[in-house]
Amino acid sequence: MERPKDRLEFWVRFVCAFLFFGLLAGGLALRFMHEYGVGRTLWISLIFTLLVSTWLAWKGDAGWKTILSKADMRNWW
Repeated sequence: MERPKDRLEFWVRFVCAFLFFGLLAGGLALRFMHEYGVGRTLWISLIFTLLVSTWLAWKGDAGWKTILSKADMRNWW
């Protein structure tokens, strides 16, 4: 398991993951906003993005490999 070497690396990884998953969660929030309400959808998207970003920043490259292997997105690269 590869952990970040210092705080700067942790925060760079966090911001990159937050932007990536924030855009994905934002797109899903727009899709389901009318069915479940604006507030609930935005809070769930924010909490999901924060949790995944923190986990990925902590795990490092191993976390990204886990997500890619579980989602079978290896063919996209």
